[in-house]
Amino acid sequence: MIGIVGATGTIGRYLVSDLEELKVPVTCLQRRSSQASIKTGRTTRVVQVDLDQPETLKRGLSGCRSLFLLTGADPHLSTQQLPVLQAARDVGVEHVVKLSAGDPVVSETSASQIGREHWRVEQDLMAGDLSWTMLRPGFFMQNYLAMAAAIREFRSVALPVPAHMTVGMIDAADIAAVAAVVLVEGAFKGEVVSLAGESYLMCDFPLLLSHVLGQEVTYDQVTLDAAAEGMKAAGMPGWMVSQQLEVLQLMAVGAFSTGKDRHFEVTGRKRRSLSDFVRANLDHFRPV
Repeated sequence: MIGIVGATGTIGRYLVSDLEELKVPVTCLQRRSSQASIKTGRTTRVVQVDLDQPETLKRGLSGCRSLFLLTGADPHLSTQQLPVLQAARDVGVEHVVKLSAGDPVVSETSASQIGREHWRVEQDLMAGDLSWTMLRPGFFMQNYLAMAAAIREFRSVALPVPAHMTVGMIDAADIAAVAAVVLVEGAFKGEVVSLAGESYLMCDFPLLLSHVLGQEVTYDQVTLDAAAEGMKAAGMPGWMVSQQLEVLQLMAVGAFSTGKDRHFEVTGRKRRSLSDFVRANLDHFRPV
């Protein structure tokens, strides 16, 4: 049995689907406060848990051999994940696959608060008696979906990163594919698996989108202040605006320009390209 914390997110949904296809028994630990639903199949069950109540976590994890751990971006991410790890120890989980942040972000002194939070959880895992694998992805291609409304309206991708800066990008489905292999095979234990993806110029996405749509979409480098105002106007909370700006500033100076990608090593399959992502998600960007 594989336990999943984070099954309602983008990566989690792909992962549940992958494991369903492999007919692997899965337990999805869903927070009681969550409004998102999990589509279950013949090998998947859902258990409601409360991250503040360890007994519910233990019940949910009972019988699980391995665990995939992913919680949403939060300024106190470690306080959410550490109790899950303790519950996993208490019930005898053998292997934890943690979805972390990218290599340029995770460190004790990172400019990113979320990066520092992931580092704390990683350190707890590395120092404990649980077997572990860390997955460290690059820039998610799915981040562009959060900008879809603005792209439809203004026909522009506006970010505070130079147009010709290279950034490693990866599709969330490819991250899930790696997680599925590691969980099912119990492979890559004690390893940090970097998934930087393929390097693209920041202007490549609007160029590809323009080509497929048949309409010009521009790339506009904006100031950090302008980016922050846009995020606030979209309803993003202040802490998340700060987190996004921290990562964007790292991208702007090339921190995500190079990196390892072990997707093929783990899965033996070609990863999805940015062109694949654009074509698969084109309806999100079409003018209304």
